[in-house]
Amino acid sequence: MVNHLISLELLKELDSKRLYIKRNHIDPEEIEHKFILREARQHSARIEKPKALLYNPDADEEAKEMRKRDFLYYEDNLEQAWEYGILNISLPLGEEDIRRIAFLIDPAYFEQRYNSDNEVFRLQLAPFRGLTEGVRVSGSLYTPPYPAKLPREMQRLIKDMAEMGKLVKEGEVHPVEIAAYCHFQLARIHPFSDANGRTSRMLQDIILRKHNFPAAAFFEGERRFYYKLLEDAERGYRQRDPKNKDFLKASGEEERFFGFVGAKVNNSLDKILDKHFVSVLQ
Repeated sequence: MVNHLISLELLKELDSKRLYIKRNHIDPEEIEHKFILREARQHSARIEKPKALLYNPDADEEAKEMRKRDFLYYEDNLEQAWEYGILNISLPLGEEDIRRIAFLIDPAYFEQRYNSDNEVFRLQLAPFRGLTEGVRVSGSLYTPPYPAKLPREMQRLIKDMAEMGKLVKEGEVHPVEIAAYCHFQLARIHPFSDANGRTSRMLQDIILRKHNFPAAAFFEGERRFYYKLLEDAERGYRQRDPKNKDFLKASGEEERFFGFVGAKVNNSLDKILDKHFVSVLQ
């Protein structure tokens, strides 16, 4: 029997709602675009650049204006990365897919940081962190893998997701589990010098869409809880037996994060169904 990263009860609920949408010929894309995707993009930006600063009467006006510009820049790039991913990426994800989405999410940053590297600009692929680019995961006590380990870590992630994709076709793994796994592992590995959180959430949502599930929105007001879940999942992953890094044998802390992602997808399905029922009753 194959283990699951998310409870079977929740996975069955997700499938029953998706089946209802399909059998009743509900077109979820228009509703998702209006009420879920934009929300997911806005709050993905706001998790890292909280809009709450704008509500603080004591905040410097110049800082407020800078935050507004940052927020609009982030949101525009997230939309472009989404459109590229939906049109050009096929599953399973490859290294180039991940690197290009990261670049598209913050091209100005990568072009400025690596302006001496014409390959970055020409290929539009975000480079992995270099030997002098050790970064700390935002809101976490843990440091990500040393740069020299990144190629191996990324190869393992890509291999794991390809294996999970095969198990999805066999009905042994649920698509939402792949999306949640990709989100956590990219956030844990932190392969780039910037844009890791936005990239992990974006690729999660691309995987979800490719499997006909809606995006999962993580809200600015939840960022402390979200970061805590990620930090706990990281601790659970580190405390596992080094010989037991099987992607289907997660710790309890990892499972709590995966369950949170599953609940977010469930919320998005509810929004699609609620909007449908409102339109039927009008």
